[in-house]
Amino acid sequence: MRKDGTTMNAGTIHKEQAIPRVAVVGSGYWGKNLVRNFHDLQALVAICDRDGDTLRALSEQYPGCRTVTSYADILRDTTIQAVAIATPAGGAANSRVTGDDTSGSYLRYDGQSDATMASCSTGKRSQNEPTVAVDPNNPSIITAGSNDYCAAIENGDVWAGYYRSADGGLTWQDSLVPGYAADTSPAGLASPAHGK
Repeated sequence: MRKDGTTMNAGTIHKEQAIPRVAVVGSGYWGKNLVRNFHDLQALVAICDRDGDTLRALSEQYPGCRTVTSYADILRDTTIQAVAIATPAGGAANSRVTGDDTSGSYLRYDGQSDATMASCSTGKRSQNEPTVAVDPNNPSIITAGSNDYCAAIENGDVWAGYYRSADGGLTWQDSLVPGYAADTSPAGLASPAHGK
């Protein structure tokens, strides 16, 4: 997926088109294949990995390719048009956006709390089907969404989770999209999906 939210595949890249500038985040077991393939396509411009030894080896193998240890550097680089992410499955399982073990971590859009937000803050429920978007004009702004099962604690059903970072993913504000069953906020009551 490109940083502007559009997708690309091999069928959309033609010789008369400019080759996108791609960064690969994670260059271990599977990521090294992405690095090689994007390099062969002449699209690879940066590799991000936490392991300095891995980066040194890749910089020798792919001279001229930028190497960094922080994905925030990738997000700040406005010349990069697409990011391929290949992080280890075990690491991904421990990557968290929500702070659902911290009282007050979930707040409604208006900064207020209610019983659902309080339950979500400490309920430690799962999320699935995540999606992430980065603001192409300000890569420090990242939003994510998922089916958030914390809503089931108070509402009896899953609801759409909404998570936003204004500092490149270092910290997040967790919430639910207005309209869950117990949402009595003005936006919640006005939502066409309220309580459905």
